[in-house]
Amino acid sequence: MSQFKQGLLEVNAMPPLLDRTTDQRIVHYGTWEQFKFIQKGFDGSPSVRLFYYDDTIEILMPGREH
Repeated sequence: MSQFKQGLLEVNAMPPLLDRTTDQRIVHYGTWEQFKFIQKGFDGSPSVRLFYYDDTIEILMPGREH
């Protein structure tokens, strides 16, 4: 990870968000309607798992190793 200084603040460059070598887990708080909308967006992505419970949406995407 590269680093650079900006004034007195040291900033780390972020790695790509969707590094597919490791599992990805996203937690979002939303409604059932939002969950269904997100679910439609992942149609055709059989490896993605979606869960909804008590206004919590969880998206699991396995990495390449799976």
